This record gives sequence, structure tokens and C-alpha cells, in this order.
Amino acid sequence: MNQMNIEEQKQFAIEEMTLFGIAPSAIRQFTDAGVILKSVAGQLKPLSALEAELVASFEKRSGCLAYHVIYSFMLSCHLLNILFASPSLDDCTEDVKIIDSGRAKKYWQLLAYCINLDIPEFSEFGSIEVLKIDDGLIRIG
Repeated sequence: MNQMNIEEQKQFAIEEMTLFGIAPSAIRQFTDAGVILKSVAGQLKPLSALEAELVASFEKRSGCLAYHVIYSFMLSCHLLNILFASPSLDDCTEDVKIIDSGRAKKYWQLLAYCINLDIPEFSEFGSIEVLKIDDGLIRIG
């Protein structure tokens, strides 16, 4: 299995943020200072102290580099969907699929770690679908 070092993971993360159309200011903050922002209904916001702690814990446990978080509310649960670069090159190259649904906008299907804030034991890795709205992203599936 091919492995990426932290700098390669960071470069991968920057390329994905650019592909998704995340605001250049957010990409600069991540590039320059490692700042991870969250998208809330397409608007970029800083992580709360608790959210930053949850993201750091995920990174430590998984060895992945988180680069963006999407807040969503689905099925009566509040979710933090962590977008990340895996240390495994094989995982990253199969990560993102561009979906052309025939709608006006394309959306992406990608692997994320979804933290269930209401029922933490239901947190898991999963495939999510995201769409660019305003400066950030929203989860649509």
C-alpha cells in the first residue's frame, strides 16, 4: 500500500478544496496556519472549541489529515462531516467521484468521517454527497 507523508496529505487536501470551490481565503488559512473551517449551509465559520477537539481526536486516532468540516442535520441528528486526506494513497485516489446528475450543478461523492453529535456511538466513516453553495459546501446525501 502506498503511503503519503503529511506534506503530501496537505497538498492533496488543498487540491480537493480547490476542486470543490471552497473560498480561496479558507484554503489560504488552511495552507498558512492549518486552520480548519466548517461549512454551515454554505457559509464558512470557525470551529467551536468542542468541534476542534473532536477533529483533533479523529486525526490522532486515524492518522488522517482533516481539512474541512461540513455541519449538517439529518434524520434528527446533528452531524460533523469531516473531510480528510488519508495517509493511504490508495484511499485518496478512489475518494472523490464527480456526479453529473443532469441538474444545473454537479456534486461530489466522497469519503468522510461523520461524527454524530447526538449519538456519538453512531459516528462512522461513510460516503457522502456534497454540493458547493456560496463559499463552502453542503451535504446533500
